[in-house]
Amino acid sequence: MKETSYYYVGDRPSRKEAAAATVENVLALSSQTETYPDWIKGILERITGPMPRKYVNQVLVPILLSGKYNGRKLARAIYEACLQDLKARTAVKPSPPSDWARKTPESTSNQKIWEILRPFLSSPTQQVFDYQRNQSYRTEMEWAVKDVQIDLKMETIRKKRPYTLRLIKTQAAYERALKKWKEDVAILERLIEAGVG
Repeated sequence: MKETSYYYVGDRPSRKEAAAATVENVLALSSQTETYPDWIKGILERITGPMPRKYVNQVLVPILLSGKYNGRKLARAIYEACLQDLKARTAVKPSPPSDWARKTPESTSNQKIWEILRPFLSSPTQQVFDYQRNQSYRTEMEWAVKDVQIDLKMETIRKKRPYTLRLIKTQAAYERALKKWKEDVAILERLIEAGVG
């Protein structure tokens, strides 16, 4: 599942900056409203639901780590929500696939291509698939593969005509998941170390 981008192009402020400014403004105002538990509860629900990874890691955690709002009930509640989210995301370390079988994408387009690739993708041992066809067929397959997120890299072998499109299975999804997990562990450790009083 792809996460929503937090950035705009051009002179407009990024969504990340706008979200951070909003949260900071609410935290600044929270010192005046701490005696109203319903307000704290309501605003907390809006700030912490939903909590995409980028929002937690790039907006909420930096604000909490700044220490500007330590001692505020709302900051403490946001801190607890971030801790819970990060602990859930880091509870299980990603592990590499047990074999070379890969799931066929659920693409609604290019079904003909995915039927050609299905036996290769489902094979637990086959790592390389050579597709020797004319340019138009190779291009159609390249577009189909580029149109989805899948653990395949491509290269063209130009030894004889027609050229061969070589597809090679990778562990890119595992490597991405492991990288995110390591980043989340580091952020969790920093957050725990900093605390919010």
